[in-house]
This record gives sequence, structure tokens and C-alpha cells, in this order.
Amino acid sequence: MVRVVFFGALVNLSVLIWNLSVVVCYLTTLVYHLSVVIYHLTTLVCYLSVLIWKLSAHVYYLSVVIYHLRTLVYYLSVLIYHLTVFVWQKTVVVSLFTKLFNSLFMYFCRNNKRVKQRRKGRKDVFKIKNVFYSSFIFALSAPLRETNMAKHTLEISYDYDFLLIGISSHEKDYRICWALNKKLGIDLVKQDSLEIKGKKQTTPSYFSFFIFDKEEDFLEYSVIANFSENKALVTKENTLFNEDDTSKKDQSENELLIPEQKQMNYFFMVRGEVDDDEAEELVKSIKEIDVVQTAIRIDVTQLKSKQNLIF
Repeated sequence: MVRVVFFGALVNLSVLIWNLSVVVCYLTTLVYHLSVVIYHLTTLVCYLSVLIWKLSAHVYYLSVVIYHLRTLVYYLSVLIYHLTVFVWQKTVVVSLFTKLFNSLFMYFCRNNKRVKQRRKGRKDVFKIKNVFYSSFIFALSAPLRETNMAKHTLEISYDYDFLLIGISSHEKDYRICWALNKKLGIDLVKQDSLEIKGKKQTTPSYFSFFIFDKEEDFLEYSVIANFSENKALVTKENTLFNEDDTSKKDQSENELLIPEQKQMNYFFMVRGEVDDDEAEELVKSIKEIDVVQTAIRIDVTQLKSKQNLIF
């Protein structure tokens, strides 16, 4: 009986050991699979980090491309601006050469008549010079004397596409420009006085002139006085000496840059792209300045003296 019990205990012990070995085997298998899962998770994290790095690199290169495109557009716009300025200056040069040629032509015509009148009855030494003058004038005036030839007239049209604001203020020019700089955040700098001489003027007029070029926005701000700098000098001279009607008329022509806007002391000009809302905001900001009595927007095309604003 004791042997049977001992044998049964041995059998149960062997079964227990076998079950324990099975449990250990399953545990090792579980640990193996857990390690495999961890390996795949780490691999997935690694690939995700690589993907994020590559995406960030692509975003960086895309931002670099956009930056260079914006720079290219900026320089293209600058090139177009300078081309337009060049074309405008070329038209001005052509106009100056045309006026110079007309002046020389009229001078030679008058000079030829005077030479002929002075040299009547003199010796024949001057005949060669008279023939030269006559031939030269004949060659110059030939196109004008040909009635059957088509006459071509060079017409130059100026660009008056800019914003003009009239400012009424009794302050000095440097004080009004200082106030504009402070209010509008610009930097107007005094330039050489603008010289303008009308057709009926005997002496030129000089007008104080300030300018600021905002290249990043392609805008040019300028302030020019409506009253000439030599107004006081002319008034003083005419008070000391007797003046006639001609001097009074010449004085009144010398005084104002735009005679039809006598109530305005200064003109604020903006060249460039400015829409109506921005223009109204500028007028409103200028009116808020303490030293400014009033400010109004002026239609340049309606001014008779608008050519004085081309400089």
C-alpha cells in the first residue's frame, strides 16, 4: 500500500514538473513575442522620425523657393519702374532738344536779317559770309517753306497720374515737413530749390522742395511750396523803388507755383500706386496735424498751371 502511494506521488510530481515546464515554455514564447513587438515599434518610430525630418526638409526648401520667387518679383518690379522712369526722361530729353533746335533756328533767322541790314553798302569782303549765312538759313527753313510737304509736330504728353494734396499752413517749410514726417512715418529731406521761369517772367522763381523716396513700396513723397522764396525780396524792392504795371504783373506771376490755388501754402505729392481709400486716409491724417489749417485733395488735370508740377 505504501508503494502504491509513493508511486502515485511520483507520478503527480512528474506531471507537476511537466506542467511547470510548459508554463515556462509559454512564458519564454510570450517574452519573445513581446520583444518582437517592441522591435517593430522602435522601427516604426524610427521611420516616422525619418519621415518627419524629410517633410521638414521639404517645407524648408519650399520656403526657400517662395523667398527667391518673391525676390525675383521685387526686382522685376524695380526693373519695370526704372524702365518707365527712363522712358519718361527720354521724352523730356527729346522735348528739350526740340526746343533747343527751334531756339537756334529762330536765332539764326533773326541774326541773318540783322547781318544783311548792317552790311549794306560795305565792301565785298562780307559777300562770302552773307552767302554762307543765306545758304545755311535756306537749308534750315526749306522744310517750312515747302507748302506741299507734310508737317510733323512732336507732341509730348506728360504723366499727371499722381496724388496731389493742398495744405494750408502758415508754418515754415521745415516745420511742416517735420510734422508730416512725424505723423506719416516718412523722412522728407530738403533738396535744391525748384527753379521755374514762366514765359512772361524776367527772372526765375525759386520754390522750396522736399522729397522722400520709399523704394520698398515704390512711392515717392514730395512737398513743394506754393509761394516762391523770392516773394519777399521782390516786394521789398518794389517798395523802395517806383514800380510800373509790368513789374506788378511780373511779381504776381513770380509769387505762386499754382496761381489758381492761392489759398494753399504747400502741395503734398505722392507718385506711385495709391488707391482712393489710401488717399482719403492721407488727407485725414494731414488734417489731424496741429500746424495744418486744412488739407484737400486736388484734381491735377483741372489745373491750368499743372506743368509746373513736372520736375
